Amino acid sequence: MSAPGNRPETYYDRTTYALNTQAQAHGMLLQSPAVRQYVRAIEKGMALMRDALAEDSFESLMAVEEAIQKVEEERFAHDEDMAASIQKTRLDLSEGMKDYRQLLENPEQYCARGYRERDRTGPNKQFPLDTMRKALRGQATRVGNFARNPMLFPVEKEFHLLRTALLRRAEKLYENMQAQALTACRKDG
Repeated sequence: MSAPGNRPETYYDRTTYALNTQAQAHGMLLQSPAVRQYVRAIEKGMALMRDALAEDSFESLMAVEEAIQKVEEERFAHDEDMAASIQKTRLDLSEGMKDYRQLLENPEQYCARGYRERDRTGPNKQFPLDTMRKALRGQATRVGNFARNPMLFPVEKEFHLLRTALLRRAEKLYENMQAQALTACRKDG
């Protein structure tokens, strides 16, 4: 162990020193009223996500994601690249919601769209009305990458990981709906 006041010498000591320094900086930041309000808003969002995950309904998961995206769009309005990325994702998800509504109204449209069994195999699976699944996968990847940022508060990291889980669950629910529509298509054909 190094002498007090000196920089730690071993890897373990350097890591512990860095973590303690980061914790002290976060502790000082958390005393700020603005940061405390921000953390409370994140915790409120996490509660909404947990409720939506417990409900396990595609509509509720997408409603929470849409609300988060609106807040995100306001937060990153000053950053043109981030705002453009968020806007593109919102457009993709809104297109996907149109596909989802069509899928609910008429599952047999898979047959009408020329579904072929060979299109569903291989690395590039193709489904009719697949915009939503692709948009959810892309959004989950983007949020998951953002969660790796070492500058995030632990609560922010937890928020992004929970949001990734929410998006992955929505993707699985949509895939299940697609599978049910494909099964109905095979029975008719």
